[in-house]
Formats: sequence, C-alpha cells, structure tokens
Amino acid sequence: MAINRNQVQKELLLAMEALEGIKKKGAIDPKSPNSKPTKQQQKLFDDIGKKKYRIVRAGNQSGKSTVCAREMAWVATETHPTWTRPVEWGSGPLTLLLAGQDRKSMEVELWGNKLCSYLNMEEWRIVRQGASISFAEHLLTGNKIVFVSHSDGSDKTRRHMQGYVAHYVWVDEMPMSIGVFEELQRRIQAREGYMLCSFTPKVRNEALRRHIDELCKTTQAALYRLSMMDNPLYAKRKKELMAELSSLPEAYRNTVLYGDWYTGEFAVYQWEDKMVEPIPETYHPSWRHVQSVDPALKSKMGHLIFAENPHTSTWHLIEDQYIQDIYHPEDILQECIKRSAGVRIIRRVTDVAPWFQETASRKKFPYLIPFNKTQRKDELIKGLQAALSGGKVKISPHCTNFIDEITGCQWSETSDKIVNGQSYHCLDSAQYFVDLMPKPEPGAMSHGWEIDLRLANTKRKEEKAATAKMTKMSINKRTTRPILGWGRRSLIVN
Repeated sequence: MAINRNQVQKELLLAMEALEGIKKKGAIDPKSPNSKPTKQQQKLFDDIGKKKYRIVRAGNQSGKSTVCAREMAWVATETHPTWTRPVEWGSGPLTLLLAGQDRKSMEVELWGNKLCSYLNMEEWRIVRQGASISFAEHLLTGNKIVFVSHSDGSDKTRRHMQGYVAHYVWVDEMPMSIGVFEELQRRIQAREGYMLCSFTPKVRNEALRRHIDELCKTTQAALYRLSMMDNPLYAKRKKELMAELSSLPEAYRNTVLYGDWYTGEFAVYQWEDKMVEPIPETYHPSWRHVQSVDPALKSKMGHLIFAENPHTSTWHLIEDQYIQDIYHPEDILQECIKRSAGVRIIRRVTDVAPWFQETASRKKFPYLIPFNKTQRKDELIKGLQAALSGGKVKISPHCTNFIDEITGCQWSETSDKIVNGQSYHCLDSAQYFVDLMPKPEPGAMSHGWEIDLRLANTKRKEEKAATAKMTKMSINKRTTRPILGWGRRSLIVN
C-alpha cells in the first residue's frame, strides 16, 4: 500500500497544531506555549473559588494584566485547570464584566493584545456599539464578556453599571471613584460571583485605598503583590531599569516597581495623624456650634458642623455629611435645619449661592458668606491648613468624608488647578468655616476640666456655706416676720 506523504504531513501538522493548542490553553504567556505561572500567579489562580475578592496590587509591567486576562479567558470558555463553575450558577450562559479605563484601550490592549491571544477567535462573535466594542459572545457556551468603562467615576458611569448582574468581574486599573468600585462589587452580589482587580496605584485616592485595605483584612478577600522585577521579560535588564527609575522620587518609584500606594507629591494639603482627635468626653450640645455648608442644586452639598470646646477654644469637626437628591431650595434649607437640630448653633456659614441665601433669610435663618472667595482661593486653602497644623481645628475620626477629601485633594501636574476641584464639597465648607470662625468668648478659656471641676465644687461649697450663715443670722434676730418658704404662719423665736 503506497503511503501518501502529503496526507501524512498534513496530519502531522494538524497534530502539532493540536498539541500547541493544548499547551497554549495552559500557558501563562500565549507567545510561549511552555510558559508556566510563578508561585504567586498560581496562588492567584487556585484562589478563584476560595476568595470572593482578589486584589492584584502590582508594579508597572509586572504582568498583572496578562495574568488576569489568562484567567478571564479560562472562565469565559470554562476551561480553567483548577476550577469549575459552581452548581449555584446553574447551566445558563455566564456574564463576565471587564471594567477598564476606556473602551478604546480595552479593545486594543486588553482584548486585542491579551485576551484574543488565549482564545480561538472562530468561536467568538463581536458586537459593537458605534465604533466601540460592546461585548464578545462565546458561540459554544453563550458566555459573554461585556466591556464597561470606569474612566470618569461619574454617577452616569455608575448608573450604567447597574444594568448588569455578573458572575465574574475583572477591574483593570484603579477606578477614579470609590462609588464605582463599590458598584462593581454589587454586580456580583446576586450570583455570589468573583471580583478580580489589577492596578498600579499611581493616583492618590485615600478613600479607595482605605476601602481596599479594609477589604483585604477580611476572610473573603486576598491581596497579591507582583513586582516589575518579577517579570521574566526583565530578568536581564534589572540594573538598566533601576538606573532609568533612579531619578524619580522614592514614593513614586516604589509605586512603579512594586505597586506601593502612592502618597502623592502634588497634595494640596499636608495631612498628619495629629490632626485627628476624638470628640472630648466633656462635649455637650450647649457648646458653641457652627454649621457650614456648600450649597449645590445639581451635585452633592457639603454639610459640616463644628463644636467649640469652651475649655480650650479648639473647634472640633463633629459631623461631615453630604446632602443629595434634594433639589428645591426650601427643602434643602429644611434638611440643613434638621441636621443641625439639638445643638446650640451660633453661626451659619455658606458659599455664595443667592438662591440659598435668600431662602434662608426669608425663613429667618441667616447665613454668612466668605468675602470675595473666588479671588481668595489660595488664602482660604492656607487658612484651613494653618488651622489644622496649629491645632485650632481638630477632625473627629468618624468624619471620613472630610478626611477622604483632604487627603485626596491634588494639584494638577500640568496646570495650577486642583484635579476635580468641583468635587470637594466638605473641604470647601471647612474653608468657609475657618474664614468666618467666631472669636473666642471672653472668659471661656479655662485651665482644663479637672481644675474647672475643683473650682466649681469649691464655689458650690462657698455658696452653701453663705446660705447657711444667712439663715442662722435671720433666726438670731428674733423676728416675727415670716421667713420665705416656711408657709403663711409667723415663726416666733424666743
């Protein structure tokens, strides 16, 4: 029987392609079929069914996106080497969300350069919305990878995400807003799904940092650290890369190399732990209080209440809240009145907002406004910084809205403006308060509560002794006049 060499070669090529395909399905690097995950990467893959939240905080070019794309491809095609879909998910198609900075970068980098390298594109159907990719559907299973952007961190972005119930979410790069991050957490809530996050935290965001750090302390989350120097691509270039990064500030260099939280070099305010202090145990609603607000019709309204400790003349921020989803001026004023009820308000401060000021004046709740605040922005910033640094104003630990704003407030790297300057509603309210802070009351200062307590007790004893002495003197006068409080009958003393 003659051997058909062409047929043999064809079958051999098909077998080799099949073998390469098998290797590719398990390879960490699609360009290197024999590549294997590192110990840390394998730990990440093995934890998919054990941890609801997995946070990959890593350096630039550390392979974090490649690792996450590798896993998403496995989940989307249900070919994960150590995981199978939970029984609770049923047998229907899966919904996977890929949340990235913008649609274009997701399509080019995450989809085109990474995910597609792991997938057989003949098995996938691409659906677009305009010029951007909307979702990709796996024809064999019906599973979908849906692309959503978290670039601006706006309420519109967050509302768009609310339309999805997902089994799996991959968040690539850190969102601008903690609200968007929390919204993505809710997307997997109903299905008890999984959330995978990968980012290099180059932008300072204290609210999100604290949220993620606290999340990683729970049993349902895990943190994975990847370094740029762990990437096999740079095994022979470490000295070269370190030389290139040597001119960068240490904090930023550690972010780029290892994924350390970035503390920021363009911070508007210097923040120190000593600025936080619990409300004194001697606090009483009768202390002098100031309400300071930053009125807004379309966005959040900042609402702060400061209380003055009469023993030290230190002002304590005891309440920092946002007023939102209220649009009528009178309703906004009523909410302000409601939130300041029960304490002794001696002054109310507001940003310039004629619609709010007129409403408040008409209702007999006058508000003071800072003079020429638009032209004095730098002065207002310096005033708040001085009050905090000098200890004149203390922030209560529970006032996290204010703390998040002041620690996240950054100057633009390309201009003299504050990044997202219109979003710091509590911070602006605090500036107005400091600018219009009441002067200390005469005699309000004291030597401390212990001495005050002793002085008050001594005064009480003196008053009691004086009263007793006057009573004795009255009795010794042998008068028949009635003594007040003894009734109508005269008291005759022999």
